[in-house]
Amino acid sequence: MRTRYPITTQKFNGARFEDHGLDLDVLQELIAYKALLIETAKSLWRAKNPNRQRLKRNFEESVRLKFYELEPGSVAVPIEREYEVADSALPFAHQPDELDEAAGLIDQAIRAGSEDQMLPQEFPKTVIPLFENLGKSIREDESIEFLPVRARGGPSAVYTHVVRSRLLARMVDEYSDRIKVIGEVRRASIDGNRFAVRQDDGVTIEGKFQPEQEAQITEALHEHSSCRVEVSGKGTFGADGVLKRIDEVDALVVRRLDEAPYDPSARPIWEIVEELGKSIPDTEWEKLPLDASVNLDRYLYGDQERQP
Repeated sequence: MRTRYPITTQKFNGARFEDHGLDLDVLQELIAYKALLIETAKSLWRAKNPNRQRLKRNFEESVRLKFYELEPGSVAVPIEREYEVADSALPFAHQPDELDEAAGLIDQAIRAGSEDQMLPQEFPKTVIPLFENLGKSIREDESIEFLPVRARGGPSAVYTHVVRSRLLARMVDEYSDRIKVIGEVRRASIDGNRFAVRQDDGVTIEGKFQPEQEAQITEALHEHSSCRVEVSGKGTFGADGVLKRIDEVDALVVRRLDEAPYDPSARPIWEIVEELGKSIPDTEWEKLPLDASVNLDRYLYGDQERQP
């Protein structure tokens, strides 16, 4: 079953929209907003899940944004998110997720640009270049006003050519973020605590390790053909989102290739034992002696019963 809820309203202001008609040229603004929204949500998800390599399956395909009408004054486009729920589910009560958070952060970023203030700390700096595509069809005397739908009466975010230029001016050449790198140690320098890791895709990343990690690094280098290191910490990325170097190693694990990799989705052993226990009929459980815990040797090997 599909249901929907409002996520934002884009209001187009200017003489071109006073007749309440939407120029086909500005439809690209809706597409540009969706791209910005999705990339912001993806960045937020990665920040919250640093130990997971891949995004939720079919994330982009699951995001369905639609509008069903145009509202007057000048032209307002209410954008709704279509959501899939089970037919047997209770009346729809959507729990806000990264997409909803992204919509709010984009509004905050636009307001910060209009007031020439700092961007929200949580706003992913890697998506700033996407503002290049938002506002391309808007003329100098026009604007796109984003009306918050979850905070009725809250301030709107007005996007103009000036705001767009201010936001794009804040693009950074480099930024720091959490990392998780897995690969083969190819070089190490004990004097400068420097090392290089070649990832499975062939890209080599250099970094700096902590003095107390020296033994692990040298072991991984000596056994590089049969070992891989898993590095967690902080790194520097380029504006294109590509990792350039490892700045800080918080955790370092050396794994041999013949080791079974840790599977975070594997079921805990106690759940499996509990399930097996439930599959045994009660009549079989009743056959167990009540003193088995204190006289285990007696029942296993025939030893003399333990004396209290």
